[in-house]
Amino acid sequence: MIEIKGTAILRDGDEIGSIEGDVATLSKKQGPAILGQIRKAAGNPSLQFTKPESIAPDAKPAQTKSAGRASTSGKPVAGSSVTVAPVESGKSNDVASAKTGIDRLLDLVAAGEIPPPPPKHPAMGDKDPAFVAWYRQHATAEETALKYPDGKRLPTMADFEIGEKKRQIIRSMNEKKDSEE
Repeated sequence: MIEIKGTAILRDGDEIGSIEGDVATLSKKQGPAILGQIRKAAGNPSLQFTKPESIAPDAKPAQTKSAGRASTSGKPVAGSSVTVAPVESGKSNDVASAKTGIDRLLDLVAAGEIPPPPPKHPAMGDKDPAFVAWYRQHATAEETALKYPDGKRLPTMADFEIGEKKRQIIRSMNEKKDSEE
């Protein structure tokens, strides 16, 4: 749910950006549905969006702490605004940025620190088993848990091939019905 409080843009209670006049600055890229919701909440259908100011190459995202609990997402823990030092993940931190997940990994690929991801099957996308294995090998435990939770079953190539055979059978049955008419 998107709300506008003062100049702050809130999504489910977390600040994701700010509005100044007819320009909204967001902390990270948002999808078109969210942008539409922000325009609606602001009552401004012509609201323009900009990227936040560049983060210095050696800057790390701020983290907060509350009652002994530290946030590793850079968001304040409920009711806190105390800034603490960032937590190092143990993975390669030579490319310092606020990026996480695939964006961070692609930066490491560009820097030549890790191999590029394998090609993804067009229909399976980021659930392609080879891509999942590459991601799990190079991402942090937190990034992997967010993208591929332990309890969630990922399809195998065999699952995809079975589904594709079923789609072909259904397609051929529908073509016969159309030609019989």
